Amino acid sequence: MLESIVAHTGDPEMPVVRWDNPLRGLGREDHEPQWHDEIGVASCLLSLVRAVRDDTEPSYGPLQGRMDQEIFLAIHKSAMEGGKPVALPLNRDEASAVEQEAAKGS
Repeated sequence: MLESIVAHTGDPEMPVVRWDNPLRGLGREDHEPQWHDEIGVASCLLSLVRAVRDDTEPSYGPLQGRMDQEIFLAIHKSAMEGGKPVALPLNRDEASAVEQEAAKGS
């Protein structure tokens, strides 16, 4: 399991940034490693480090996060409607309604 990521920033005021995996040591050592998840997390975190260091956009930014959330909401809406296909993009009212239903746990 990924334990931590340490980035050397080159900034004398904050030369090292460290992220410790909050899930390490939770008794999951008996499970097979899920390298695809850990590599994805590490890649996103390193992209953030590069973005801060080089004053650029991260590879996974707000647009990708928005698209992921929209896909989640569409999957939830489809499930609520018996598997009916859902057209993307969702409009603001649809997304809001699905978020409210998802928050209720339905």
